Amino acid sequence: MRPLELVFLRGTAGVGKSTVARLLAARLDGKSAVIAVDDLLHNWIVNHDPDASREEALGYRQLRLLVSGYLRAGYHLVVEGRWLTLDGATHRHYDHELVAIRNLMSTIPNVRALAFTLTASLADVQSRAGDNLSLAEIHAAYAAHPFRDAIEVDTSGTPAADVAALIHRQLGGPTG
Repeated sequence: MRPLELVFLRGTAGVGKSTVARLLAARLDGKSAVIAVDDLLHNWIVNHDPDASREEALGYRQLRLLVSGYLRAGYHLVVEGRWLTLDGATHRHYDHELVAIRNLMSTIPNVRALAFTLTASLADVQSRAGDNLSLAEIHAAYAAHPFRDAIEVDTSGTPAADVAALIHRQLGGPTG
């Protein structure tokens, strides 16, 4: 029996995470779903807690529950998000959340997890996400905090469908 795929996509705004996640999920055989971490942290909550760290902890607890629920129900899952927060001069990255999810997976049989960092040139990101002065700082923060055990994929000038196909091949999917 082919294992369920749990794919993590990480990257700055404008690298194509959301589009690639949806295209990749559509390529996976059987049931599949996409979870957008930004939705959990920013769109599900309307009136935010003044203590952002408490709210982030809540969002990541919800993420672990969603991942567990979908995998136990037999879904392939693509989880996409920034996985890094710029809080003033502090860069908080969330490798520990991935470790917690990977530990959870040990209780669910037949699941394989892979992480991908989507990158693009700063000029390419700015053209997709708009000219935001903080993008240069965010881009530098990602370079300084690599995702542990992630496969890096440069999306500069590459259509999202081609990026999804490349990742699908990394998962052992058909090349066509």
